[in-house]
Amino acid sequence: MTTLELQNTIICKILATKDPILLDFVNDILTGDENSSEYQFTETEKKLIQESQSGYLAGDIVNHDEVTKRLDKWLEE
Repeated sequence: MTTLELQNTIICKILATKDPILLDFVNDILTGDENSSEYQFTETEKKLIQESQSGYLAGDIVNHDEVTKRLDKWLEE
């Protein structure tokens, strides 16, 4: 993909985006604003992270091979 094609693809995605948090984040990246605020997790994201950490600490983890095997089985159904 050429630089021009990549720019057009990004512009189209930005124009289609309605999420103000994402747009603010992209703007900060593109302007290189060193004084910009850090990304703020939403309450849903915080909850998911907390649940993941709790599961990990409880030993509730599955290795990559097992996840892949379960996914393949599910896709066959």
